[in-house]
Order: sequence, then structure tokens, then C-alpha cells
Amino acid sequence: MAAAVGAVDEIIREYLLYRGFVQTLKTLEQEKKDDKEKGLRVNRIVDYILSCINKSDFGALQAFWNHLSKKFFSRLNQDLVNNAHKLESMLLRLFLINAHRNGKNEEVRMFFERISGVLQDRRDWKEWFALPFTRNPEQHPTFKMYYSKEWYDAFVVSLYNFFSIMMAGLPLPTLLQFETEHHKIQTLVTEKNLLHRQLATTKDALMEAEATVQRLEARLAQNVAAMSAENKITKSTTSKSAVGGVEGAAKISQLQRRREQKAKSPMSYVSPEELSTDQRRDSTDDTKVVSPSLLPNGSTATGNAAGLPTGAYTITSSTVSNSDTDTGPIRKVKSTESSPFLIIDEQSYKDHTAPISHCRFSPNGVHVASVDVDNGLRVWMPNKLETKSSSKYKMDLLSLDWVHHGLGASDDLLILGFGKGQVKLFNASKSDSRWEFAVDRNYPRILSVACSSSSPTFAVSAAGWHSQNLTGTSGSKVTAGLTAPSLPSQMNKSSELMVMSYKSPLSYDTGLFDPTPGELSIWDINQQKIQTVLPLTPAIAVNCMSFNHNSNLLVTGGVDGMIRLFDVVQGECLCGWTAHHGEVLNVQFSSDETSVYSLGQDNNFCQWSTLRSTEKIAQFDIHQNASSPTSGWDGGYFPTTAPGSLFAFESDDKYVLTCSPSEGILYQMNSTDGSLSYVLSLSDQSGPVTCVDWLPDRRSYSTCITGSVDSTIRVVNLLKTEI
Repeated sequence: MAAAVGAVDEIIREYLLYRGFVQTLKTLEQEKKDDKEKGLRVNRIVDYILSCINKSDFGALQAFWNHLSKKFFSRLNQDLVNNAHKLESMLLRLFLINAHRNGKNEEVRMFFERISGVLQDRRDWKEWFALPFTRNPEQHPTFKMYYSKEWYDAFVVSLYNFFSIMMAGLPLPTLLQFETEHHKIQTLVTEKNLLHRQLATTKDALMEAEATVQRLEARLAQNVAAMSAENKITKSTTSKSAVGGVEGAAKISQLQRRREQKAKSPMSYVSPEELSTDQRRDSTDDTKVVSPSLLPNGSTATGNAAGLPTGAYTITSSTVSNSDTDTGPIRKVKSTESSPFLIIDEQSYKDHTAPISHCRFSPNGVHVASVDVDNGLRVWMPNKLETKSSSKYKMDLLSLDWVHHGLGASDDLLILGFGKGQVKLFNASKSDSRWEFAVDRNYPRILSVACSSSSPTFAVSAAGWHSQNLTGTSGSKVTAGLTAPSLPSQMNKSSELMVMSYKSPLSYDTGLFDPTPGELSIWDINQQKIQTVLPLTPAIAVNCMSFNHNSNLLVTGGVDGMIRLFDVVQGECLCGWTAHHGEVLNVQFSSDETSVYSLGQDNNFCQWSTLRSTEKIAQFDIHQNASSPTSGWDGGYFPTTAPGSLFAFESDDKYVLTCSPSEGILYQMNSTDGSLSYVLSLSDQSGPVTCVDWLPDRRSYSTCITGSVDSTIRVVNLLKTEI
């Protein structure tokens, strides 16, 4: 700023000369000579103060300091004002020490006469009045420090720092701001030149990439032409090999090996059941017979059913089918060139004895709570696979969630929801219930519980029994009134599959609307009582729900296919919209809470805006049976009501882990076009994956868990490789 002051003075001087204001110019020059602010230069201000001390001119020192106080110190914040008072006290002591050392006792006496009225009431100055009468004050404990050169040097540095900070914080007049503006313009010019260079570099890289793409397309066209020619040769050779014996078969084998070396497209499995007899006959020339060891993870095939020898599998070089009848594990997805995750470690937790229905990390990731269909509850440590608590209940255990806030340590408490209207607060460290309560008899099934992350409250979704008949997948019917039907906890795996579930609340074939009744309520953990009942119109059952970060909002997914957004504080429904053709199975807020994700019975995986409730941001093209991974499984009974988490996100919603009939599948998400890019599979389980969870990133390290009907929970540690 000091340089700017000098430059502005020259500009004003030049202007006054140009206008002929000679007298004004003379006045300006005279006042500049008597400039009390010393041109706002810190070094000149400090030098003047020290010169007053060296001359023992207390009058000039006091006048200059009072001028600075009125003009500058009064504009400072309180911290700097306090520093100014401390510096003033040190300055006065330095003046006294210097005058006494130089034998100027008269100046010392005049000093005390002038400001004794101000200093006599200050306790830190009491001993200083005895300075003129103290022998060898440089050895006195009170005065010794001020005679040292180290203290003097430190004090001078403090003066420089204080005035530098003061000048930097002063508001500038418009004329003095030109230097700041000049620096801004110079910075913008530099940034512009840098961006121009980056743009030129990017254009060159783009042109090079386009040239590379053109070369690759040309090579691809040549390869396709070569493969087409070889196909013709292969067909001709195949017809000859029928009568040519071993020599013709050898030629076919050579041609097939050459074609395998040139083929670039990914391999995909097509089951024999998907091909008609004519299709199988026509596709014979485009197939390869490979050993089972060459199949991708999770792929299965039959030999004799396709007319092939036992142990052989049919693989086509076409891409994954886009038809809706595709029954492969992954449908309508893009594959990534390189995986953004590396699997560091894989382990299996095997303490359950029945298919897994729920698995969930604790808030800090130290523990996992898991439930099986035999109503067994386990709380265990995923890093050691060590069981901390094991319980088994006679009632159906339908839902659970970890307590985030309130009583004790959050990693020890669980809210459990049962099939007879019971809700329990479970202490995992002691393996017992702190308290429990029962909801309305009309709603005996606790389909979902969700704990607040910011207050000691939780939401409870209770449901009644559907008034219509219950239908099993084998076609038999079981009638149900308002009491729960008697269901086996587990059927023999060799027996016929009988999956019992209530009929869909929306009968689309007849146009009837007969929802399962339900109630949604908020409970206080500390007071152990209900806070409010949220309005459901109509009073239908809620399958799933999730709080936002401050627990003011609650999003729910109902059996009527609707998503509803509730204001928990006001106890009202803000909005609701039909999201799925059938029940909503899972719903969850996005990381920024501007949208929600939902997975429905119709196998649609959607993203919805919370700001415009009717707007669908994206519908992701997920694989078949993502919402019903046990569909077609013949290993025994598995409930289809109150499902666990069918999908789980990474911390920023960029990646999602999903269930499937064979493995956990991890995708990269793109909300712009609704595409899912396949990343990797978490396999090594012998049955459908029914529930998943993903511990948020700890830097680049994260942990996934997948629960399966084979009674195991897979723990996979991932390392994020992308930056």
C-alpha cells in the first residue's frame, strides 16, 4: 500500500500542475513534509517512534501515538486494539529504561508527572514508580528483562508486525485501489494465457485421439472382413469334414484357433433353453466348445440339454442380449475397460445356519448385525469374523437398524422389529433387551424400522395382514385374516419350493385396489413412548424408509408402489408419487439429499428428485431379478416380505452394489443416460445374494458385505484405484 500512496501522490501532483493549481500544489508539498502518517510506510513509522525514544522526547512520542490511536487504532477489531494497548505499555517502559540508562532523570520525572494519574491505579505499574530510586535496576527482577538486547529486538519486531497487519487491514480509498485492480487484471491475463495453452494442448490431444480411433475402426473393418471370409471357409470345411475324417477335423480346429485369436468382442453365455431348435442349428457355425473352467465367474450351462457332450458348454461371441427375455445375470449394461476397485481380501462369515435375510454395518463400521430366516441374530466383527452376540427368537425377526444417537454407545444398540407386533431395543454387548413394546394389534408385523442419526428417535412401520388370499409360487393358496398365517421357519431343501407372500396390493389384471393396512409412527428412545403417528392416506403398509441427515425428513416406500416424503417435525406428508408398478422394496436418500433412489417389485431401479417430486431423474438399466434374487431358487423357503437392503451405495453415489440370483454385482452409475457400467462381481457364494451393505470410504479403502441363501456372509475389502 505504501508504494501505491507514493504513486497516487505523483499522479495528483501531475494533475495539479496540469490544471495550474500552483497554490494547492505548494500546500500539498508543505503538508507532505509534515506528514504525521509518514506516508503510511511501516518502516518510517517505527523509525520515528524509536527516534523519539532515543532522544527522550516524551512529548513527541505521546503526540504521535495519540494521533495513530485516533486515526487508525479506532478502526481496528478488538483483538488488534488489545495488542495496541499492550504495545503502548511496553513502549512507555522502553522510554523509561532508555532515559534512566542515559542519566536523563529530568525526563523520567516529567514522564511520571504527565501520566502518573493514568498509571497509579494499574497494578502492573506500581513497582515502576520506584525505578528512579532503585540501585542497579538492571539486576532487579522487575526491570532486568527490559535492559536486555533480546527483549529490545523482539519488541521492535513486534512493532513492525503490528503496523504491517494494521496497514493491510485498513479500508482503502478509491484512488489507492488501482494497484489491487492492476494485480487482479494481471492475474486474469496470466490465467487466460494458461487456459489458451491448455486449450491448444487439448485440441492436439483430441486430434491425435480421433486419428487413433479412425485407425482402430479401419483395423476393425479389416478384421470383420477377414472373419467373414473365414466363416465361409469354415462352413465349407465343416461340410467336407463329415466325410474327410480326422484330417478335416484338424483343419476346422486350426481355423477356429485363428478366429479366437482375432476376435475382440466379449464372451457372453447363452443358455440352451433360450434357443429354439432352429436357432441352435443355425448358430452351430458361430459357437465354440470350451471347458467349464473357461466360463466367467457366476456362469452356468448345461451340456446334454443343448445336445452337447457332457461337460461342454456353449459360448457365443455376441454381446449381452437387449431383449426383455434375457435371463442372464447382467442385462443391458456397459463394461468398463479397467476396474476402479481392487479386491484386497475376501472372507466368509459362516456362523448362521439358515439363509440370510438382513446384514448391516454399525454406524462406525466396527460391527455387523445379521439375521437369518430362522430368526437367528448375530452381531460380529467383520475384520476378525468374531461373533460378539448370538440370539435366536421364536417370533419372526423382520427388520432391524442400528441406534445412531441417544443411549450409550451407538455400536451396542439395535432396534429389532418382529412379526407379532413387538419392537425391542437390543443391547449387543449384553445380548439382552433393554426394553420392548407392542404396537397396535391390528398391525402385528413390523416391516421396517429406521433410526435417526441426529436425535434419540426411530420410525416404525407396522402392517396388518392382507384381506385377500395368500398365494405361493407353486400355485396353492392360503387364506389369511388379521392374524398371521403359520409359516415354516425353514423347509427341507429337497422339498418343493413354497415361497409364501401376500398378494400384491395392486391387482393390475382386474383393476382392483386392495392395499395391505399399515401404520407409520415415530418413537422416542429415551422416553420409551410414541411421539407421533405420521398420516398415511390411505392407511397402507410401508416396506422401507430412510431419514435424511438431520432427521427432519423421512422418505418411505409403500406396498401401493408410492414414495412418500414426510416432514417429521411437523408430522405431515409433504408429497407422494407413484414410483413403481407393484411394491416399493427399498428406498434411500442420495448423498446430497436432492434425490432418492428406489427399487421396486417391477425390477425398476430409479432416481427421483426430492425438489420436484414427480420428476424421474433416471431409470437405471439393471439386471433381471435385482429386486427378487431368490426367484427360481429351489433350495427351500425364503420370505419375500420385509426384504433387507437390496442395494448399497459408495459414499458419493457413484457406485452401487446390488443383489442378484448368483452374486453381488457392483456397477458404476450414470444418472445422465440411466446406464450402469459393470465394474466387478463379488462371487464365491453358492446361492442367490439376498442383502448387501457397503461401509463408506475411509480414504480409498472400503468394505462390502453380501448375505446369501447359502447361510454365509461374504466380507470383501476393496481398494479404490481411480483418483
